[in-house]
Amino acid sequence: MRRRATSRLLYVLSVLLVGFSLVAYAQSREDRLLQAVANNDMDTVRRLLEGGANPNAVDQRGYPALLVASLTESPEIVTTLINKGAAVDGASRDNGFTPLIAAAVKGNTGIVRILIAKGAAINARDDMGGTALMAAAFEGHADVVAVLLENGGNVNATNKRGLTALMLAASRCRIEATRTLWNAGANFEATDDTGKTALTYATNGKCPSLLRVATAQPCKDMSSLYSRQELARWEPIFRKQVLEAKSEIERQVIPENRDLLTQAKIHTPLSLETCNDPLYFVSFSAAHEI
Repeated sequence: MRRRATSRLLYVLSVLLVGFSLVAYAQSREDRLLQAVANNDMDTVRRLLEGGANPNAVDQRGYPALLVASLTESPEIVTTLINKGAAVDGASRDNGFTPLIAAAVKGNTGIVRILIAKGAAINARDDMGGTALMAAAFEGHADVVAVLLENGGNVNATNKRGLTALMLAASRCRIEATRTLWNAGANFEATDDTGKTALTYATNGKCPSLLRVATAQPCKDMSSLYSRQELARWEPIFRKQVLEAKSEIERQVIPENRDLLTQAKIHTPLSLETCNDPLYFVSFSAAHEI
């Protein structure tokens, strides 16, 4: 009787030991997969996935394998993970980043296109309410901004602080991203939760290249980019915006940055005939008395 009980106990212990070994092996396999993804080791990634590794493995930061791959420069690994069942919108437990937001942060246009083609949610939000478009705008990746806008990115979406992609781009002097957002209908009059506009952020960010206060340089002729019909449509909008926003911008600008608004005064009349870049017009007019 005692011998039978002992045998049964040994059997249970052996089963548990095998189970623990299998779990440890699986965990080790997922860890190796994540390491291979981070190292852009396509051969190892493929071998581990074919051996049963979980394509939705998560690292210690809470980053799924596909998100890790989206931070790299390996479109092949991204495609392979998705084809093996990785969740295209699997978000980080750390900050809520999706693979698309991660790729936008890094400026990986090719990976952004792959994720969109595989069904990624264009306007998915992270824990702060940010979107991939906001991330690309903040980092100045104008090409990514354009791709996201072409595929339904919400140009005037706001995060939990009321910031838009345009405000984020302007705060970092991202000229091309700002222009791309403007051409897609970004609202220059929008204000965040503190009442600041994109132009306020550009001024407080000390962006002379964006504000065009370096008046020694003649403005660039943009007539080859914008039609006369577009210029005629934009001019009254610009003037209305400037008149309404000028005093508010001056009120909100950080005191030590006010010299950006007053450093130079242009006595030559500003005209769309010679200076017809929309971004130039709006920012220049806000920085000078017209």
